[in-house]
Amino acid sequence: MLSWLGPPLIDQVRAIRQRAGLPGLARQAVEAARWRLSPARRRHVRELKEQQRRDEEYDRLHGVSTSGDVPLTSLGVGFEDAKRGNSIYRPIWDELF
Repeated sequence: MLSWLGPPLIDQVRAIRQRAGLPGLARQAVEAARWRLSPARRRHVRELKEQQRRDEEYDRLHGVSTSGDVPLTSLGVGFEDAKRGNSIYRPIWDELF
């Protein structure tokens, strides 16, 4: 029934339903849909693309490789620990630094 979602998402749906029941699953689905369609998310996606462009420009100018996402597991973080977070390392944005 849920095979079109793909295995990782199916596992998440099952875990949420088991933990929070059908009402909890419905609440999380509505929140996820609201976020995916929100202007804030679209703005964030644009910001990510612009930051990636600037990071790549910095790397090109300085002959380094600091841009892009790196899976935490490739940096020595165990799978279970990486799974609890967003599972990637991402460089900090210069505005935040």
